[in-house]
Amino acid sequence: MNGLKINSYKDKNGETRYYLATTIRDGNKSSTKNIKSLGKKSELLKKYLTEEGLKEYLDKELNDALNSGEYDGKVTLTFNSNKHIKEGSVKLYDVGDIFVNRLFNETKLGECLDKIQEKYKFEYSLRDIVLFLLSQRLVDPCSKRKMYLIAQKKRFHETDFSLEDVYRGMDVLILHKNEILKWLYKHIPHGVDRNYTVLYFDGTNTYMETEIEEGLKARGKGKRNEVEPLVSFGLILDGSGLPLSFVTFKGSDSECKELIPLEKMIESDFRHTNFVMITDSALSSKEIRCFNSLGKRDYITVVPVRKMSELKLKSYIFDKTKEWNTNNPKYKTPESIWKKYNELIEEQKNCKDVNRLKVIEEEISELSKVFLTRRYPVLLDKKPKEYRTNPNKNEFIDEDYLISFSLNYALRDRKQRNRLIEKANELIEKEGSKKKYKSGDPRQYVKETYITDEGVVAKEKVKALDESLIAKQASLDGYYAVSTSLKKEKDETVIHWMKQRWMIEDTFLLMKQFLGFRPINHSKDNRIDAHFFSVFLTTLYYRYIKLICDKSEYKDLHDLSDEELFELLRGFKLESRQSFYMPAFENNKKEQDIQKLFNVDISREIMNRAYINKEFKKKF
Repeated sequence: MNGLKINSYKDKNGETRYYLATTIRDGNKSSTKNIKSLGKKSELLKKYLTEEGLKEYLDKELNDALNSGEYDGKVTLTFNSNKHIKEGSVKLYDVGDIFVNRLFNETKLGECLDKIQEKYKFEYSLRDIVLFLLSQRLVDPCSKRKMYLIAQKKRFHETDFSLEDVYRGMDVLILHKNEILKWLYKHIPHGVDRNYTVLYFDGTNTYMETEIEEGLKARGKGKRNEVEPLVSFGLILDGSGLPLSFVTFKGSDSECKELIPLEKMIESDFRHTNFVMITDSALSSKEIRCFNSLGKRDYITVVPVRKMSELKLKSYIFDKTKEWNTNNPKYKTPESIWKKYNELIEEQKNCKDVNRLKVIEEEISELSKVFLTRRYPVLLDKKPKEYRTNPNKNEFIDEDYLISFSLNYALRDRKQRNRLIEKANELIEKEGSKKKYKSGDPRQYVKETYITDEGVVAKEKVKALDESLIAKQASLDGYYAVSTSLKKEKDETVIHWMKQRWMIEDTFLLMKQFLGFRPINHSKDNRIDAHFFSVFLTTLYYRYIKLICDKSEYKDLHDLSDEELFELLRGFKLESRQSFYMPAFENNKKEQDIQKLFNVDISREIMNRAYINKEFKKKF
């Protein structure tokens, strides 16, 4: 850290003494500290005879010390237990953003932003502002103003731009959204494989802290029945669970209107035309299905079993004529699975043999892994006129219904319904009438009637469980249905892709819980859109970090939850004292591993600013 040297001085007797010494620093002051005595000059001259011989000895001692490594990097700081620290002499810096910085450089996004900046005359660095938005959102997300103020105190690299520059930079950023997305589509970090053949789309919304409806802000159907104006956000993920593109739209509008324009943008800008679009039932309109049946596009979308007509239930769910495909030949129908399960549960209740109980548990586990499927070619829905070869003739959407059954899924349905029934029983004891409800509302199981003791309709209100509804829903437990244009794809593949739809809900949860997706502290539409863009970009780089950790050789970094990984990244802090920096984290096994993985080394006992700057610039 500080170089070694030969130090000499005269003692009180006028005798010259030689020492191996180093420099110590106290704030901005430095002094010399002797660390090894090399002897008196008079005695050394007796041994080495001449001044030249003495010099050769001293040079050899210095070189030996340097080559031995014994004193390499040693720094001595002085502290006084009788002194109080000066205000501002000790600071704590967040440096978890070094991992985002690595991938920012790996994807060369700075080059893209520099090219954009060439079109303008502003003096601030767009690259620095975008990196600030990403890194600060990763380590401490909040409003732009608060992030800026925190960054001035806790960010290792100084913010040499103003808060107004941040807002101006956001305006430029969103103007070049498609250009940046195209760049990120082509520039992927080393070791990351993106699956662009399967895409997922879904929407969410968030409330605005205002009563005024204008532009993107409009009252609509919120996720939590919010009364404030909403702004909606639609997101496309690729098959690897990585964000690909997004759209912002009015809180009162349907997400169905946004998907086709977004897909056209992907085809136009990314030159990507071969993909399977996977959506939930809210995005299964005729227009979307027809659009995704053209060219090299295909679709898979949910068909809600509990909303099927009686005719569809009889034709596809309770059909007794068509055989099921099974992954276990011992069980070929849902009825046989239920029969065996009920027998095992009954036996389990009365069994006292420990060994037999283990066998029963194994058999139940085996049953839960049985998966049944069957396909039906379907021509039910008329194509909209714009998708017909002859607008004057009826044409139908040619698709398959893929029906599946799983005991594991059925038991989950039963558990969820039993929990709602418990709440419904509590509601029966309370006053108040039944109102509109969603599918997860326990009030759906409460039936209200008006009767007298003689069975005549009267004004007295009686509430009870709706047993017929409960029985109907129980009969559908475990069944799942999708419609798809994929005629030749294996059932297992279609179901696997559909099951991965959880990734998009998980991404929304990530944005809202960890990355400051809401609330939005902007009023202008372009700033709202830019806010979502900064969250989108941070999500992408965070997902890169997680994917790289999961695929690494370091087992302690595999399958970390988002909470665990954010705790790990946000735990990297440095403490500054007397112009040096020391780790303010444990340097546990995970912290050591993630540093090795990303070619980061900030856990040395003491470091100077030049060293840390060098670490930030290193390649992945």
